[in-house]
Amino acid sequence: MSNATIVWANDLNGVARYILEVQTGLDCNCVCPGCGARLEAVNAQNRYWKKRPHFRHYQAPELDDCAASAVLTAAKEIVKTITELKLPSFEAIQEVETPSVPEDSSSSGCHGKAVIESH
Repeated sequence: MSNATIVWANDLNGVARYILEVQTGLDCNCVCPGCGARLEAVNAQNRYWKKRPHFRHYQAPELDDCAASAVLTAAKEIVKTITELKLPSFEAIQEVETPSVPEDSSSSGCHGKAVIESH
């Protein structure tokens, strides 16, 4: 079991849900994105919570990758909202082998390595 708190889950239709979007308890109708077990929402609607709102497995053990799967679910949901992604410019140089020309050939073709540049 992980020490990470699960705050993202999937509803019964497979839609990612944040803990504050759902009803408390089993009324959240959510399942674990890692193992598919039924989840219970804890403190989801409690404005004066002492422990952070989170999901916990209901009558099932939390597996090692459940929390990691919940983080991946959150990341996928965030990526869906991105309309533009700016990347820094880069230069890629790749060396490729070109076919060798036999020594007795009268061709003056290129042989050895070629460098391909892209910007």
